[in-house]
Amino acid sequence: MSATEKEKSIYGKGVEVVSREAGRTIYRIADDTGNVVMTSYQVFQGIDLTYNDVHIQECKVDCCPQKNIIEINHCREGRFECEFQNDFVYLGQGDMSIHLKNQVEQSSCFPLSHYHGISIVIDPEKASCSLSAIFEGIHIDLKGLSDKFSTASG
Repeated sequence: MSATEKEKSIYGKGVEVVSREAGRTIYRIADDTGNVVMTSYQVFQGIDLTYNDVHIQECKVDCCPQKNIIEINHCREGRFECEFQNDFVYLGQGDMSIHLKNQVEQSSCFPLSHYHGISIVIDPEKASCSLSAIFEGIHIDLKGLSDKFSTASG
């Protein structure tokens, strides 16, 4: 199954869609050294939860920066290293990172050729509407959070 242009801009041109059902998409990136399987669920409009099952040492993807998108990663086991234009992320078992996806990923490395973790991707503009409807009367300022991370990493 072919990936959409938006999916290719997020995961790279080499991503394939293994299956797509209501609210769930399974993606795969593979080469001769191994593969990455990502099972992504749309929790709410603007909030996706992805289980990452990685058995490859290095994954270079030609993805595009995603302006004002917040990504939260948690490593359950293994190790994950990612280089951006201006930052590095190193995650070991139990570690968590929060960053904006407004920089181009240079490469992702999995030194143990093994990584299991989750990613929560939040689009503040889309998610704010969803969360406002669910948490009536409670204001969650995702745009402010995005701006805070933008200022901290800029």
